[in-house]
Amino acid sequence: MQAQLSEFEDAKQSYFEALAACNSVLLIAPDDIGVLNNKGKALLSLGDLQAQLSEFEAAKQSYFEAIAAYNSVLLIAPDFIAALTNKGKALVRLGYLQEKLSERQEALKNWQKALEMFDRSLAIAPNCELVRNNRDVLQKYLNNLGEDTVSS
Repeated sequence: MQAQLSEFEDAKQSYFEALAACNSVLLIAPDDIGVLNNKGKALLSLGDLQAQLSEFEAAKQSYFEAIAAYNSVLLIAPDFIAALTNKGKALVRLGYLQEKLSERQEALKNWQKALEMFDRSLAIAPNCELVRNNRDVLQKYLNNLGEDTVSS
Protein backbone atom coordinates (compact mmCIF):
# COMPACT_ATOMS: atom_id res chain seq x y z
CA MET A 1 0.00 0.00 0.00
CA GLN A 2 2.82 2.41 0.84
CA ALA A 3 4.42 1.78 -2.56
CA GLN A 4 1.13 2.62 -4.30
CA LEU A 5 0.75 5.82 -2.30
CA SER A 6 4.27 6.80 -3.24
CA GLU A 7 3.47 6.19 -6.91
CA PHE A 8 0.36 8.37 -6.64
CA GLU A 9 2.36 11.16 -5.03
CA ASP A 10 4.99 10.86 -7.77
CA ALA A 11 2.25 11.04 -10.39
CA LYS A 12 0.75 14.12 -8.76
CA GLN A 13 4.16 15.75 -8.71
CA SER A 14 4.60 14.98 -12.42
CA TYR A 15 1.29 16.69 -13.19
CA PHE A 16 2.28 19.74 -11.14
CA GLU A 17 5.59 19.91 -13.03
CA ALA A 18 3.77 19.63 -16.38
CA LEU A 19 1.42 22.43 -15.33
CA ALA A 20 4.35 24.60 -14.29
CA ALA A 21 5.97 24.04 -17.68
CA CYS A 22 2.72 24.94 -19.47
CA ASN A 23 2.34 28.08 -17.38
CA SER A 24 5.92 29.10 -18.16
CA VAL A 25 5.30 28.81 -21.89
CA LEU A 26 1.97 30.64 -21.58
CA LEU A 27 3.77 33.61 -20.01
CA ILE A 28 5.64 33.98 -23.29
CA ALA A 29 2.92 32.79 -25.68
CA PRO A 30 -0.47 33.19 -23.94
CA ASP A 31 -2.46 32.30 -27.07
CA ASP A 32 -0.68 29.02 -27.85
CA ILE A 33 -3.67 26.72 -28.26
CA GLY A 34 -1.52 23.56 -28.17
CA VAL A 35 -0.08 24.50 -24.78
CA LEU A 36 -3.48 25.61 -23.46
CA ASN A 37 -4.97 22.29 -24.60
CA ASN A 38 -2.11 20.35 -22.98
CA LYS A 39 -2.60 22.32 -19.77
CA GLY A 40 -6.23 21.24 -19.81
CA LYS A 41 -5.23 17.62 -20.37
CA ALA A 42 -2.77 17.73 -17.45
CA LEU A 43 -5.44 19.26 -15.20
CA LEU A 44 -7.98 16.65 -16.33
CA SER A 45 -5.56 13.82 -15.51
CA LEU A 46 -4.67 15.44 -12.19
CA GLY A 47 -8.38 15.67 -11.37
CA ASP A 48 -8.83 11.98 -12.17
CA LEU A 49 -5.95 11.08 -9.86
CA GLN A 50 -7.26 13.33 -7.08
CA ALA A 51 -10.72 11.77 -7.40
CA GLN A 52 -9.14 8.31 -7.13
CA LEU A 53 -7.42 9.42 -3.94
CA SER A 54 -10.74 10.77 -2.55
CA GLU A 55 -9.41 14.33 -2.74
CA PHE A 56 -12.79 15.40 -4.07
CA GLU A 57 -12.60 19.17 -3.64
CA ALA A 58 -9.14 19.28 -5.21
CA ALA A 59 -10.42 17.10 -8.06
CA LYS A 60 -13.37 19.43 -8.67
CA GLN A 61 -11.01 22.39 -8.77
CA SER A 62 -8.73 20.63 -11.27
CA TYR A 63 -11.71 19.81 -13.49
CA PHE A 64 -12.92 23.44 -13.33
CA GLU A 65 -9.43 24.65 -14.25
CA ALA A 66 -9.22 22.14 -17.12
CA ILE A 67 -12.55 23.44 -18.46
CA ALA A 68 -11.23 27.00 -18.16
CA ALA A 69 -8.12 26.06 -20.16
CA TYR A 70 -10.28 24.52 -22.90
CA ASN A 71 -12.50 27.63 -22.87
CA SER A 72 -9.37 29.72 -23.48
CA VAL A 73 -8.53 27.57 -26.49
CA LEU A 74 -12.06 27.83 -27.84
CA LEU A 75 -12.05 31.62 -27.57
CA ILE A 76 -9.08 31.63 -29.95
CA ALA A 77 -10.06 28.65 -32.11
CA PRO A 78 -13.79 27.86 -31.73
CA ASP A 79 -13.63 24.82 -34.02
CA PHE A 80 -10.56 23.17 -32.46
CA ILE A 81 -11.87 19.62 -32.19
CA ALA A 82 -9.36 18.45 -29.57
CA ALA A 83 -10.41 21.24 -27.19
CA LEU A 84 -14.12 20.67 -27.84
CA THR A 85 -13.75 16.96 -27.18
CA ASN A 86 -11.46 17.39 -24.17
CA LYS A 87 -13.84 19.96 -22.66
CA GLY A 88 -16.61 17.41 -23.12
CA LYS A 89 -14.55 14.77 -21.33
CA ALA A 90 -13.78 17.17 -18.47
CA LEU A 91 -17.47 18.01 -18.10
CA VAL A 92 -18.34 14.30 -18.04
CA ARG A 93 -15.77 13.56 -15.34
CA LEU A 94 -16.84 16.58 -13.30
CA GLY A 95 -20.42 15.35 -13.60
CA TYR A 96 -19.51 11.87 -12.34
CA LEU A 97 -17.75 13.41 -9.36
CA GLN A 98 -20.66 15.74 -8.65
CA GLU A 99 -23.07 12.81 -8.81
CA LYS A 100 -20.89 10.93 -6.34
CA LEU A 101 -21.02 13.98 -4.04
CA SER A 102 -24.85 14.13 -4.34
CA GLU A 103 -24.72 17.26 -6.51
CA ARG A 104 -27.11 15.73 -9.05
CA GLN A 105 -28.46 18.94 -10.64
CA GLU A 106 -24.96 20.28 -11.28
CA ALA A 107 -23.93 16.91 -12.69
CA LEU A 108 -26.88 16.89 -15.10
CA LYS A 109 -26.06 20.43 -16.27
CA ASN A 110 -22.44 19.47 -16.93
CA TRP A 111 -23.43 16.31 -18.78
CA GLN A 112 -25.74 18.37 -21.00
CA LYS A 113 -22.86 20.77 -21.72
CA ALA A 114 -20.65 17.76 -22.50
CA LEU A 115 -23.19 16.50 -25.05
CA GLU A 116 -23.12 19.96 -26.66
CA MET A 117 -19.32 19.81 -26.93
CA PHE A 118 -19.42 16.34 -28.48
CA ASP A 119 -22.15 17.48 -30.90
CA ARG A 120 -20.08 20.51 -31.92
CA SER A 121 -17.11 18.22 -32.57
CA LEU A 122 -19.25 15.88 -34.64
CA ALA A 123 -20.66 18.77 -36.66
CA ILE A 124 -17.08 19.54 -37.71
CA ALA A 125 -15.83 15.96 -38.03
CA PRO A 126 -18.87 13.69 -38.45
CA ASN A 127 -16.75 10.57 -38.97
CA CYS A 128 -14.74 10.86 -35.74
CA GLU A 129 -15.57 7.59 -34.02
CA LEU A 130 -13.82 8.50 -30.76
CA VAL A 131 -16.05 11.55 -30.28
CA ARG A 132 -19.13 9.63 -31.37
CA ASN A 133 -18.33 6.88 -28.86
CA ASN A 134 -17.86 9.41 -26.05
CA ARG A 135 -21.18 11.01 -26.93
CA ASP A 136 -23.04 7.70 -27.24
CA VAL A 137 -21.72 6.36 -23.92
CA LEU A 138 -22.81 9.54 -22.15
CA GLN A 139 -26.22 9.58 -23.85
CA LYS A 140 -26.80 5.94 -22.86
CA TYR A 141 -25.80 6.74 -19.27
CA LEU A 142 -28.24 9.68 -19.20
CA ASN A 143 -31.01 7.57 -20.71
CA ASN A 144 -30.46 4.94 -18.01
CA LEU A 145 -30.53 7.63 -15.32
CA GLY A 146 -33.91 8.75 -16.65
CA GLU A 147 -35.23 5.19 -16.47
CA ASP A 148 -33.93 4.82 -12.90
CA THR A 149 -35.64 8.06 -11.92
CA VAL A 150 -38.94 6.97 -13.47
CA SER A 151 -38.86 3.50 -11.87
CA SER A 152 -37.86 4.81 -8.41
